[in-house]
Amino acid sequence: MRRFGSILLLLLLATKAEALVLCHEDKAFWPYLPDPAKPIEGKPGLLLDLIRNAAEDINLDVQFEAMPWKRCLANLETGKIDAAFAVIWTEARDLKFRFPKPKRHTESSAFETDHSRALWFAEYPIFTKVGSDLLWDGERFSNVKYGLSGPPGYVVHKRLKDMGVLYDSDLLPSRGLHLVSIDRLDGYVLERLIGSHILGRLQVSSVVTPFTRNFMRSAWFLPVSNAFYEQQPNVAEALWDALQESRIELEHSLEEKYTRSLSPSIAH
Repeated sequence: MRRFGSILLLLLLATKAEALVLCHEDKAFWPYLPDPAKPIEGKPGLLLDLIRNAAEDINLDVQFEAMPWKRCLANLETGKIDAAFAVIWTEARDLKFRFPKPKRHTESSAFETDHSRALWFAEYPIFTKVGSDLLWDGERFSNVKYGLSGPPGYVVHKRLKDMGVLYDSDLLPSRGLHLVSIDRLDGYVLERLIGSHILGRLQVSSVVTPFTRNFMRSAWFLPVSNAFYEQQPNVAEALWDALQESRIELEHSLEEKYTRSLSPSIAH
C-alpha cells in the first residue's frame, strides 16, 4: 500500500464512503475509453484502469456511467454526478467544478490548478492529408480552404471556433478524419493516440498524418462537483493524491498495455 499522509490514513480507518459516481464520454475514444458495444476483456480503457487502481489504493468504491459529454458536464455542475473525466481546465469550468488546487495556499492559489495531480497529459496534433497546403505556425493557420474541426463540446472545438477556422458542421472524430482523407476538410484536431487508432481502423494511416507541431498540449483532470467537495473534501484530496501516484507508477505500462498487439491497425 502506498503512503499518502495523515489524511489518507484517517480515511482508511474510517467507515468506507459510498461509491463515488463518475461520468465519462459515452463514445469510444480508444485507448482511453472503451467502445460500449465492443468491450475487450481485461482492457476496460486506459483511464478507467488508472482510476480503479488509484481508488483501490484508498479503499474507495467507484461507479462509472457513460453519457453524452455535454450531459456529463451538466450533471457534474448540478451535483447529480460526483466526478467526471477527462476534463481540461478553463476559467469557466473552474467556477462550476472543483479541480485539485495547490496544497500550499497563496493569494493566487485559488485561481490555480495543481497539474502534478492531473489525471493524464495529452497532446493534440492537427491531422491533415499528406501533401496538404495547410500551414500552422503555432499561433495561426494559413491556406485554410474548407475549415478544421475537432470533437464537439471539447476545448479544441471552441478554440477553433474562436480562431474563425471551424468547419460549418459538427463532426465526430471518425467522420472528420474520413473527410480529411478525401480532401474535404483541411484538418481535424484530436488527441494523438485516439487519432492514430481511428486512422488505423479507417485504414487511412498512409494518407492522413499529424503535424509535428501540436495544436495544444493539455492536462486532463478528474474534477469533482462543488457539492461533493463541500461534503467530502478529504475523499477528493485523497483521490487526487492517489491518481498522481498511480499515473507516475503506471503511465508507461498502461500505454504499452493499450497500444501493443491490440490489432495490426494500431500497432506503432
